[in-house]
Amino acid sequence: NVPEVPLTGVGGGMLPVPFDMSSVPIPAPDAGISQSSPMETMASALANATPEQQRTMLGESLYPLVNQLEHDHAAKVTGMLLEM
Repeated sequence: NVPEVPLTGVGGGMLPVPFDMSSVPIPAPDAGISQSSPMETMASALANATPEQQRTMLGESLYPLVNQLEHDHAAKVTGMLLEM
């Protein structure tokens, strides 16, 4: 039962923080172009997001990966990665 570590500068909250993707404009795919890969979709969403939204989105993507490797310190390690 380890308390979560607050991350300064991360949208005022703790990780994981739910992020409402409806506020980020993502261009609709054209009829003649095949669907984007998840990486392209994420890159597009990041390009259209504010710096605070970018940090939140990246944190939400990184946290589950870090949690698999370092469960006890996942929030702290994720925050450290985001500072880089």
